[in-house]
Amino acid sequence: MKYISIIMRKLILISSCSLLFLLLSFCGRPDTVNTMESMNTSPEGIALPMPSQLDSSQFGTYIGVLPCENCGSKQVILKLLEDDTYQLSEVHLDKPEKVCNYNGDFKYDEDTKSLRLPMEGNDARFEFVNGTLQILDKDGKKKVTEVNETPYLFKTEVDLSYAIWRVTSIEGNEVPKVRSYQSSMIFRADGSVTYTAGCNNCNGRYDSISKGELNLKVGACTKKMCEGEDWEMKLSKALLKCKKYSIADGELIMKDHQGSEVIRFRSLL
Repeated sequence: MKYISIIMRKLILISSCSLLFLLLSFCGRPDTVNTMESMNTSPEGIALPMPSQLDSSQFGTYIGVLPCENCGSKQVILKLLEDDTYQLSEVHLDKPEKVCNYNGDFKYDEDTKSLRLPMEGNDARFEFVNGTLQILDKDGKKKVTEVNETPYLFKTEVDLSYAIWRVTSIEGNEVPKVRSYQSSMIFRADGSVTYTAGCNNCNGRYDSISKGELNLKVGACTKKMCEGEDWEMKLSKALLKCKKYSIADGELIMKDHQGSEVIRFRSLL
């Protein structure tokens, strides 16, 4: 009997240890909670989105004029959303009537501070630099651009250099749509300006000493024989009168020194 009693006590002790082990396995094990968190799932086991790697200040809208291979320049508006998706619209200077739209998930590389936007097999790459997005080549290196090109996007900075502007009216007279798309103007961040007048390309310089004040110097133009040369002359003369400007609702209005409207432009996007 004594031998049986000893066996019974051992069995009870083993059972108690087993029960305690089971209780510890299912109640209060801190690594169970941590594992759930590291997997980023809800208590019900539903997958949750991983937190973004971008700083909150980096989300928003970026705008500008970028260089474009075989198409001159392109105006770009890029929105980086807090769910790590993007929306991008662009229009090329040589086809101003056609707008291309892209959207999807962006990828961010913390080590290189670079952003990759998958775009139909031709990814766009950027690097965050002092509140701007610097364009990179396909290998992630800074893209080499011409002197008068702007290789970056500004964050929601409405300025002369943020758009490609097409002429919509001169001294109150509406410009025909076909002519309007043939007459566009780009203000570069380095102070250079390029514009088309009919079939000719022109250049010049500008500076804006204070907001709304404009000092525009029209330079040389190509010498092609264009249909309706009076239009080219009319635009060039009007530009010489422009001393002030204002930007609102996607429109650029150039004015003379008295504040009267001379030329009205609209952003291509």
